[in-house]
Amino acid sequence: MFNILTIIPITLFLLLLILLKRNKELKQKVKTKIGVFLIKYAKKSNISCQPICSLESRQLLKEINSNDSFFFSGFSSDKTNLFIRLGFKKNKFGKDIAEGWVFIHIPKQGTYLFREQEMKLKFSKEQMNLNKTFSAGESNKLKIKCLSPLQNWIIKFDGECLFYSPSSHSFEKKENISIKLNCNCLTQLFNFDTDLHPLPLAISLAQQDWSISYFAELKKHHQSHYEQWSNLKGQLQINQNNQTIELNLIGMRDHSFGIRDWNYITRWVNKNKTKTITF
Repeated sequence: MFNILTIIPITLFLLLLILLKRNKELKQKVKTKIGVFLIKYAKKSNISCQPICSLESRQLLKEINSNDSFFFSGFSSDKTNLFIRLGFKKNKFGKDIAEGWVFIHIPKQGTYLFREQEMKLKFSKEQMNLNKTFSAGESNKLKIKCLSPLQNWIIKFDGECLFYSPSSHSFEKKENISIKLNCNCLTQLFNFDTDLHPLPLAISLAQQDWSISYFAELKKHHQSHYEQWSNLKGQLQINQNNQTIELNLIGMRDHSFGIRDWNYITRWVNKNKTKTITF
């Protein structure tokens, strides 16, 4: 015969399963509580809890769709806005490549856009170290360098961009521009793996159907991401008319690494003081 101390917990567990199946609201609450507990536990052993110097360095690309992305954005009260991204990734053939984005809008003048998805990359183990220049493209057209972890970066771009004219409302021609910026970080690092409050994430997780395959997918597509508010200060040189524009912008810099499959991402939103941009 079963011991009464064994029967009671089993009975209570079965009753709980029946209640959860019949009561969706209770099920959501229980799953949210479990989610909060699991997230708090995961934070204690997360990969992003590594030394700052290691975080700020380039990361190893081990798998297909591995991504290591450095992003800088800035805007000002006169509606000048800019973002620059240099990402390193492993494509579907297992080759290490780079992806570069440069976008800068100058009010009453126009918008300059550069995007190259498979930039030439001369990869070396030396580039994995901190204080080394990360560069990509022919003649290394896009370069970033960390001078001091979580404090100071240098960003340089020299190349041909599409030019969007407000009068024609189209990217009608190409122009060569040069950008040199000093990025000074203004706030402490915010690490989404360790600093994000667990409750909103737990609520979102509770809305999904839980299974072994679901949690395997979450683990497979995990990315580490941290960011800081920063000041971007420097110059934009428009080579065609030899024009120099001084830039002094406030924005966000971030570093993301892990598996990134753009087909897996439903929505990406960037919110700042002037506008919300959704892709």
